[in-house]
Amino acid sequence: MTPTTPPSSPAPRRRENTHARLVEASFGVFVDKGLKRVTVDDLVGAAGYTRGAFYSNFSSIEEVFFEVFRDRGESMLAAASSAVDAVPEEDFTIESIGSVLDAVRAQGREWYILHAEFTLLALRDERAREVLADFSSR
Repeated sequence: MTPTTPPSSPAPRRRENTHARLVEASFGVFVDKGLKRVTVDDLVGAAGYTRGAFYSNFSSIEEVFFEVFRDRGESMLAAASSAVDAVPEEDFTIESIGSVLDAVRAQGREWYILHAEFTLLALRDERAREVLADFSSR
């Protein structure tokens, strides 16, 4: 008789999905309400989860806010980088800079609101200052 390997548990996958869905749904909530007016109930309501799901993935609203900023910031940087990479170096002109700006603008008004909200937090919070400085340098 040979030992069998138990099937991998779907729990880690479900937890990853829950985590990602909470982050995704939280973006709109932070844009609409701002960091200081958001409650855990707002975030779980937007994602369709319970408070238990929230606390099994995050320890605070600020932790989600940081992750939302990082996630959306990475998307914005990727869009800008793609637009820059699409322009051959010898063709880089003032017009091609417009295409780069269009790519960033496509991230939407919501990105700018989130960035402004994060900047306000960075004025008071050292950790947020470090994250914002890292993002800005990239």
